[in-house]
Amino acid sequence: MDKINITYLFFLIRIYKSFLNQDNFVCYSKKKLIYMSLSLNYIRKKMYENCSSERTLALFNVDPNNWRKNPYTFLKCRYYIEMSSLIIYFFISSNITANTITLIYILLAPIAGILLSLNNNITIFIGIFIFFNRSILDWVDGFWAKHKNQVSLKGALLDSYGGKIGLLCLNLSIGLFCFNNTGENIFLYLTIFLLFTNSVLVREYSSSLILREVSNNEIEVNITPHKNLNKSNFYNSKKYISFLPKIILDLFYNILDGRARSVDSILLLIIIDIYFKSNLLSFVFVLIVIKSTIIFIGDFYIFYKGDWLKNFQEKK
Repeated sequence: MDKINITYLFFLIRIYKSFLNQDNFVCYSKKKLIYMSLSLNYIRKKMYENCSSERTLALFNVDPNNWRKNPYTFLKCRYYIEMSSLIIYFFISSNITANTITLIYILLAPIAGILLSLNNNITIFIGIFIFFNRSILDWVDGFWAKHKNQVSLKGALLDSYGGKIGLLCLNLSIGLFCFNNTGENIFLYLTIFLLFTNSVLVREYSSSLILREVSNNEIEVNITPHKNLNKSNFYNSKKYISFLPKIILDLFYNILDGRARSVDSILLLIIIDIYFKSNLLSFVFVLIVIKSTIIFIGDFYIFYKGDWLKNFQEKK
């Protein structure tokens, strides 16, 4: 066995050991020393700890470890853990930052949306693959930021923004897919309307405007010490529709909400529509537009009826 083969054999042995119980190891390649700071098992262990029942129930009111109650969430969670662990393991020694990973996560959404909206089955399946897997990067960047001490407010905001962009791109691409699939212009008009209702939410615009003016010292916030903002504030929206039965409220807030089970269900319907011409996705898209319209109208109503502006005033 020549020297090169021995070197690579040693390299593979070291990698195999890292898959087992070591938390830190050093391995040699043919040309340079490579330091891998974490073993795959260690990364997987930490990822499973982050996905514990107590933590996810507190944050999302969902237990991904309850197979009987949430079988799909159970499987998808483990898929995300294993795939994100592999990505972290092979790239953790690189110079890439957590925010760069988040930017890739964000950019994948419009790319996948464009691919889905093209009238070509190959690009559609590539778009489906991207939408199905892009959230893996959302799992990666959190671990990455903590391990490399890159946790920041900017990263948290980008992460939330990525989720919003992903849902919007998916919904718009569904409308264009329905237009291509049926040839009905109504889906094109509904897609434009959906873009409008998601782009001009008055509360989001007002909150960004107030933040900018507060940072520019153009308005001041009047809050009595030891008191919070008025309870009928900008974000307290559920009280205005509390007269509705809980089952209707839960259905409205949870259906087509951008979570993995909703996104993956839509992706499955796209595949069904491609092969069986069922047009089920057309019905789902109409529901998406109806929900977006209700949110748009309710958003303006809550803005108009709420008295949260009493806590702010322009400086003279």
